[in-house]
Amino acid sequence: MTVKVRFSYPYRKLVGKDEVELEVNGSTKVRELLRMVAERHPGFKEYADKGSDEQMSTHMVILLQDRVLRLEDAVEPGMTIQLMAPIAGGQ
Repeated sequence: MTVKVRFSYPYRKLVGKDEVELEVNGSTKVRELLRMVAERHPGFKEYADKGSDEQMSTHMVILLQDRVLRLEDAVEPGMTIQLMAPIAGGQ
């Protein structure tokens, strides 16, 4: 079974695709999914190697529908996650 990973800019540019499908054997942690993307697309490696959720949050937001995921959260086969750049704003 697979998990779909959708990319927004700048990750789409690094991977060269809008979306990839990753073969998984059951529930898989977000951290592992990011490593799988980096194995296929070495330019993505710097984003996959963040050690903590705090470090990751300054570089990427990982969404499952409208829920923000943490690195240790599990994703089930058939699900689609979205990788987005964090947005800053305000005054």
